[in-house]
Amino acid sequence: MLKRIRPILMVFVLLMIGSCVYVPTHEHGVSMIPDEAMDFFVPGKTTRTDVLLRFGDPAQRLEEDRYFIYYWLTTTGYIIIAAGTAGGVAEDRNVNYLCLEFTPDNLLYRWKHFEEGYFGPHPEKQILEWLKQNSSW
Repeated sequence: MLKRIRPILMVFVLLMIGSCVYVPTHEHGVSMIPDEAMDFFVPGKTTRTDVLLRFGDPAQRLEEDRYFIYYWLTTTGYIIIAAGTAGGVAEDRNVNYLCLEFTPDNLLYRWKHFEEGYFGPHPEKQILEWLKQNSSW
């Protein structure tokens, strides 16, 4: 009888000592461009110089500075895993891309913010499609 109860007890004990907890936090990150800052971008008014002075150098400059791409990570929470005497912590992160296109006169033509969640698809395809929608000057 003890042989039959033993596996059930082991499962019960493992469930009792193992746990997973999610701790949400306010969104935070390094070199983060907050949502409020998106109001800064006014097509036809905001200049390339305005953007550089406010946000610094972008992660990527494409086609002779026609496109800027800013990249940053934000943390929205922590996942704490414990199992017996072992455990760990993982960050719940979002990857952000801010894409800007400028006219030959150095004015902002258009912009788009792309965000990738922890389990979501990478927005690379969407960014490439956005870049292909360029205007002919």
